[in-house]
Amino acid sequence: MRGREAVASAHGQFRPDGRWFVSIDAWGDDEHDALLAAVVGDLPFDLYTIVGATDGEAVGRWRRSGFTMNRREIEFAVPVDPIVTGLARTSLPDGLVAVPADAIDENLLRELDDTLHQDVPGSDGWRNDPVEFHEYTFDQPHFEPATYLVAVDERAEAFAGLVRVWIGEHHARLGLIAVARGYRRRGLARALLAAAFEQVRDRGFGEVTAEVDETNRASTALLEGVHGRRTGTTLELVRRATSQGPASGRASGKVAAVIGRLEKPVINCPDPRALAAFYAQVLGLQLNEAGDDWVVIGREPGARELAFQRDPTWTPPPWPPDPAQPLQVHLDIRVDDIDAAEPAVLALGARRLPAQRETGFRVFADPDGHPFCLVFGPIGK
Repeated sequence: MRGREAVASAHGQFRPDGRWFVSIDAWGDDEHDALLAAVVGDLPFDLYTIVGATDGEAVGRWRRSGFTMNRREIEFAVPVDPIVTGLARTSLPDGLVAVPADAIDENLLRELDDTLHQDVPGSDGWRNDPVEFHEYTFDQPHFEPATYLVAVDERAEAFAGLVRVWIGEHHARLGLIAVARGYRRRGLARALLAAAFEQVRDRGFGEVTAEVDETNRASTALLEGVHGRRTGTTLELVRRATSQGPASGRASGKVAAVIGRLEKPVINCPDPRALAAFYAQVLGLQLNEAGDDWVVIGREPGARELAFQRDPTWTPPPWPPDPAQPLQVHLDIRVDDIDAAEPAVLALGARRLPAQRETGFRVFADPDGHPFCLVFGPIGK
């Protein structure tokens, strides 16, 4: 701020692949450098930014601040007229059908997106957060089911690929075109483009924009094969974290895992539906996946925070714990008022398991015998 006037602003985005992307809009070099220094102080991780390859001034600013070249993307404008693209008589391979995204189970759609991204240069390690995926996909005005299509192999009951075109107010953008391994080189990508482009054209657009990593020869050939034209190039720059800081993660202190992220604990039990209903009431969660042998609950639609799987052989551990059969894992559930929470869980079917030296917690067994604790009082005490 200069007086009451904003002279620079910064934006940070944590992507599903565990990387922080930052952008800065500033009047001059001094404002840019000062704001970037503040961002680096708040986000002690590897930082990424994207700039136009021909914007020498912007590239110079970022390089001066320690950013170096990481990768390069080619920008395309792709026509949607089937006469121009040559897709007029293109159809899906035998046995495959195109299904709108809103007709696919949301959890399966998210997992498909995760899987396909692993083969997209620049997005390895991609893992969508369930809540963020739902919000960005279904709760935004750019979502159009007719231009977000999933190829389904009906015989194998498997997903073969997807195409995703976001529809904006003034332009359309090809967000992803990807084919699963085992279905490639069969013309599926062209068929998915044909199906989506028909819907884009019906909505009054003459072309879509797209970006492709310069090393992605298959996608480049695909877009150039439908007469997409190159319109520019962008550079992805990176500033590596200092040796004192983590390579990637969230500013809140939750560091993004390098190999993977904990999605949910899974509890074995004889009746997944019944036990899920118990914990859903205790924790205020909802059932998001409900099969006979597998049930998942979470706070939001699509969230997978606690799962239950059928195990007819499961038997509850002894209490008090037996050294020959030690307790291996249990849930801690924090409550504000232990004297109100205890009768509430007992009414739902829990049993009290008194333990020695219960300070700040009380031990219970759920209806199937799994021990859990209601914890209360100051954290760390």
